[in-house]
Amino acid sequence: MMGKQKMMTMVMAATMCGGGGGCGGGGGGGGILSTTANPSRAGAQEINIVVMNPYNGPAGDLATISEPLLSAAAQEIEDPEAPLGGWRVLRADCDPSCDRSVQRGPTQACRAGRSSGASEAVNDALFYYKVLQVSPSSTSVSLSDRARFPFFTRMAPSYRFNVYAVFDVLKMFNFQRVGVVHGPLSISVLARDFFMELVQRDLDAGTYPWTVLLRKQVQDLETASEAADLVQKRDARINLMALYENDGVVLLCQAFRRGMFSPDYVWMLSSGWWNQNFAVRLAETASCPCTADEVIQAAYGLMAFDMGPMMNTNDVHGLSGRTLSSIYSGYLNDCAAFGNGKGICSVEAAGYTYDGLWHLASVFHGFLIDRNRPYSELNTDFSRESLYNISLQQDYMGATGRVRIFNDVEPTTIPPSYGDREGNILMRQIVGTTAQPLEQLGFWSAAGILWLKDLIWSETNSSQIVACSSGTCDMSTAFIPRDRSSQCPAGSTWSNELGCGDCPTGRFAVAVLDIGLSDWEIGKEWIFPGLQQLRWFTKGDVELGEAMTDLFTLSNSRPSIGRRYLVSHTTIRQRNYINDGKLRIVVQAAFLPVNFSCQELPQEIFSQEPEFVTFLLADGSKLYLDKRLVVARSTHFANMLSSETWVEGRTNVIDLRSNEQADAASMQAVLCHFMSQHFHAACNDELAFCVRKLADQFCLDDLVQEVETELVPRVGKDNVLQFLGKVLGSGGILEARCLEMVKANACELLEKQGSVLDEIVDDNPALTKFLMRVLLNAARAAKS
Repeated sequence: MMGKQKMMTMVMAATMCGGGGGCGGGGGGGGILSTTANPSRAGAQEINIVVMNPYNGPAGDLATISEPLLSAAAQEIEDPEAPLGGWRVLRADCDPSCDRSVQRGPTQACRAGRSSGASEAVNDALFYYKVLQVSPSSTSVSLSDRARFPFFTRMAPSYRFNVYAVFDVLKMFNFQRVGVVHGPLSISVLARDFFMELVQRDLDAGTYPWTVLLRKQVQDLETASEAADLVQKRDARINLMALYENDGVVLLCQAFRRGMFSPDYVWMLSSGWWNQNFAVRLAETASCPCTADEVIQAAYGLMAFDMGPMMNTNDVHGLSGRTLSSIYSGYLNDCAAFGNGKGICSVEAAGYTYDGLWHLASVFHGFLIDRNRPYSELNTDFSRESLYNISLQQDYMGATGRVRIFNDVEPTTIPPSYGDREGNILMRQIVGTTAQPLEQLGFWSAAGILWLKDLIWSETNSSQIVACSSGTCDMSTAFIPRDRSSQCPAGSTWSNELGCGDCPTGRFAVAVLDIGLSDWEIGKEWIFPGLQQLRWFTKGDVELGEAMTDLFTLSNSRPSIGRRYLVSHTTIRQRNYINDGKLRIVVQAAFLPVNFSCQELPQEIFSQEPEFVTFLLADGSKLYLDKRLVVARSTHFANMLSSETWVEGRTNVIDLRSNEQADAASMQAVLCHFMSQHFHAACNDELAFCVRKLADQFCLDDLVQEVETELVPRVGKDNVLQFLGKVLGSGGILEARCLEMVKANACELLEKQGSVLDEIVDDNPALTKFLMRVLLNAARAAKS
């Protein structure tokens, strides 16, 4: 036989778990998987496909999920009618830590991996071997970056389709005000970013009035507690949750402790890989001090969106020729006993491995037979590029639904998601028992949603449902959770961006009573504590009055100062202040500084030996600060400085020379905040925004809040567009204040800023789009 040592490798890399060095293969034996040879392929040239799975370590038993279908596919490919006539496909199994199989020869195609992180690592390792990488179930959007992963393709739809499904369901129920809570891993951050991209498209087109109330990262108990508080504070009743189960249960526990239950609070889980036993396995730990039952109580009604399972229909597999129901039932019969009794069944994951092996056989058939390329061309740049392009042209019915690989076939994604795959998204809902909480709800695809069961929002009120079990939802009788509070409590004020909130320090209300009352009753004002100065203006910027505090702070016992009325009834009539029956009054306010609480330092740092951290800055200067303080005040820098895997951890030097904002003044303000937990820009807006940007980059939420609190009183008609351009999309209090002013005075602001409009448009296209939407909405409102 020719070329016995040449090998095509399909590496199905699941979680890189480490552990021992043994190879897998049918539950741990290793080497070539036994199949019954077909006489018609006797003497045929061999293509050896390596399948990498974690047969050691904590994920070892889970690797056997895919084994029955891999064995079935390998045997079916022996059939004389199968692809690659004149060739014989041999499948070798290997653990990530084992190199027995790969010693047979150079690799040609790589199947990797069940974990996105593993796929990225395997791609880097195999890039130099001119190998095509195919993954059964890696879903991270990052893997569609053609510059970073030029020869990666996948069998499972990427995470962007989970987000598409969530997005469609949110709009189906007319949820407009949403929060976004995400994890620290790139897959979760990219999910957040793609959701925001979809929101922005709708806003730019004026097709849906989204309001994103918050974007908060959760990675431990502290950040989960902050996220739960923020969800309540912003009145975020509907929330996208892009979290893995280990972080998700921590947040759900905090929700339970605050009494945040469905349908008052609804979670839309875009992340995959939540196992049925997540609550039982992860509850009652230091980071999740709730029982499993309490976690499920807080999670009840949660909707989860995952890659679709194997199909159990009479459709025929486009490559193997078997009916999908036959593949499905055969798998269930084999999986439990597979791997020496260690097999675990999962119709959610296993089908992608079956499709993957057949997919590679079809791709190699296209290269070696349809294009009649010689075997000697394998393991070349040309073959790798050719195999990738052939993979993109595949279109067939698979065990997991239609397999079409983007982006040179329709439909395409915007932006392009190269090497991605169209597929079904499984929708589940937490309405079951603590041990088995997730129940199938329906399937989403680009063609629409097929509902299997009713949506249930409440554990205690059976009337709070959406009847969907017929395949479509009856919206005429549906109970739809509200995406906002129905009424703010006394002493609070409503903002669409921020929800119900206490009137903060310096907020005020002015009321002009109906004409016809006594002069002394007209124009009463109510002023809240913390206000330093007020000036009132009306038509023509005529000043009506001014009030200033003396050496005391306004309080509830002394709610106002100055004249008890703004202007008399007679003056209003004589000066023609009334237009169209309305009196417009503009109020300017100066605010007292806000005191922020100082976070206490952990006592143990005082027993640590002092070291200094050096900050290299963009302007060439250097700053120094005690490492103990840097680590205590900043999780961002603590992660760098506490591990020798980071160069910063080995050198105690943080290089910020490529960061334009990191000049001496801005970084001095950040480091001073580390020491005193206080920031004051002294009316230097440029410095304040530089510090705010650094604080955002360094995940210093307290400093971001403090900078914005200082900037809010400085927002005026002369600078609101510039301010908004710097914080548009941030979801903070400064953006909310700017939005409030722009929406109320858009045309006037544009006239006032006419001299710098060109600069604003050039510097900030996103702000330009927003202003166009505001003007369009104003025009629509005027017509109606």
